[in-house]
Amino acid sequence: MWKHLVITLLVFSSLAAKEKFFDKAKEGWFYYEEPKTSRDNNDTDEDRKFIASIPLDNLEAMSAKDFRETLDRVRDISVMKPTYENIMAYKRMTKFATDKSEKFAVNYKLASIIDDSYEYHDIGTGGFTNNALKDEREKTELAKHLTENVVFVTFTKDPNGTLAQKQILANINMRRDYGVDTRTIALADFPEMEKRLGIANEVENFVYYKKQQKWQRIRRGLIDGDTFVKDFIFFEKNKGNFKLDEELSL
Repeated sequence: MWKHLVITLLVFSSLAAKEKFFDKAKEGWFYYEEPKTSRDNNDTDEDRKFIASIPLDNLEAMSAKDFRETLDRVRDISVMKPTYENIMAYKRMTKFATDKSEKFAVNYKLASIIDDSYEYHDIGTGGFTNNALKDEREKTELAKHLTENVVFVTFTKDPNGTLAQKQILANINMRRDYGVDTRTIALADFPEMEKRLGIANEVENFVYYKKQQKWQRIRRGLIDGDTFVKDFIFFEKNKGNFKLDEELSL
């Protein structure tokens, strides 16, 4: 009798447990609940303190490494906890990074125009002017500036060398197509210019501003007329954003 009573109690206990399980149907068959801890609250406080510690008004003070690592963490925080404060911190940092990238791109281009020693290029023809000079006023102002105030000067160590001959031909075409006053100067005739302008390559090209009596290197090595016009326009529009070395603005 006692044996049957124990078995009966066990059955009822099991059924009671199952009923509690079925009462939680909203949790699903595969529901698993992690033990509740205070971890989320601690993380939230830690993330809030981290965001507040970022010098958003003086991001320039951060090193590149610190900025990169901070931006990564701010992105992660703002994705997982997209509060106004977190998102705005991320937006301010990404804008700062974008502005830096744009300035780098402009200055990189300016540096390449001045000295393309580490670029791959060759004399050739391009169609840049058909796209970049659509505005008639810009073309008129550029033509006036090129013909009235600018002389394109090629310095060469060997006027009879292959590179020099290619550049001389390009200069002739440039003078014909754009009306640019072009000159070719052998350094043997003006040896003082080699040191004054820091000329080291077989062929180097400069712009001489007649009114300002100022030299500006445009390209170490060969350059064709289309490329010169393109680079000169870019340089004139952006040179105010670029701090030139003293050697580059003699």
